[in-house]
Amino acid sequence: MKVLLAEKFVAQDKPLAMYLLRPAGTVINIIVFSVAALNWLENLGFNTSTLLAGLGIGSLAIALAAQKTVENIIGAITLYTSVPIKIGNFCWFGNSLGVVE
Repeated sequence: MKVLLAEKFVAQDKPLAMYLLRPAGTVINIIVFSVAALNWLENLGFNTSTLLAGLGIGSLAIALAAQKTVENIIGAITLYTSVPIKIGNFCWFGNSLGVVE
C-alpha cells in the first residue's frame, strides 16, 4: 500500500509527501490497536463507554494545551502535500528576491 501511494506522490510531482507515509501508518496502527483493545476489554466485561468518555475529556485537555503545536503540524502536512514552492524556484517576498535552496 505504501509503495502505491509513494508512486502516486512521485507521479503527481510531490516527492516530499512520501515522508508523511510512515507517520500516517503509525497513526493507523495506533487506531487499529486501540479499537482492538477496547473490543477485548468489552468482551472481558469492562464498561468501555466510560473509558472512552474519560479519554475524550483527557484528549480535549491535551489538544487545548498543545494548540500551537497541532497548528504547526497541520501546517507542515499542508506544505508537504501541496508543495507551493520547490528547491530552485525564484521567489519574491516583500522587498526580498531570491532562489529557494
